[in-house]
Amino acid sequence: MSVTEVDGCAILRFAGELTADSVLDLEQQLLDVRLPQVREWVLDMSDLTSMDLTCAYALLRAATRVPATTTVRVRSARRTVQRMLQHAGVDALAAIEEPLPPAAAAAAVSRTCRNGHRSGRVQLAGPTVLLHGGSRKPILSPRPRMGSARAAGAFAA
Repeated sequence: MSVTEVDGCAILRFAGELTADSVLDLEQQLLDVRLPQVREWVLDMSDLTSMDLTCAYALLRAATRVPATTTVRVRSARRTVQRMLQHAGVDALAAIEEPLPPAAAAAAVSRTCRNGHRSGRVQLAGPTVLLHGGSRKPILSPRPRMGSARAAGAFAA
C-alpha cells in the first residue's frame, strides 16, 4: 500500500494480494500521521487482486477512526474484493464505487480530489444505510429488499 496526499485528499493505493500475513503491515501503514488530517480518503484498489477478511476488518477499524467530517471512498475494487469489504461491513462507512475500465480508472484517480466535497457528511453505499445523529454507527432501514422472501410477502398483501 502507498499513501499519497493531494490537496487534502489521501489516496491509498493497494496492489497485489492482501492476506492475513500482511495485516500487521497494513495496520501500521493505516496509522500514517497524514491520514487523520485530510478531508477525504480514496482507497484505490484497481491493482488489488484479492483480499481476505482479516484485512477487510483492518480497513473497517481504520475507517471507524477517521473524523466524522472525512469522506471514505473505495474505487475500482474487483467484485471479489467488494464482497469481502461488504462482509466486513466497510460499505456502511464508505462508498464502494463500481469498477471502471483501466483507462477511465487512471483518469478518475487524477480527478479524485477535485470533485466537490461536502464537509461534515459521510458518503454511504446503498440506499438503505443511514447514520443517525451524526454517529458513525449504521442503522439499517426497515425497508425490505426487492426479491427477498419478506419483500415478496410484504407486497403480496
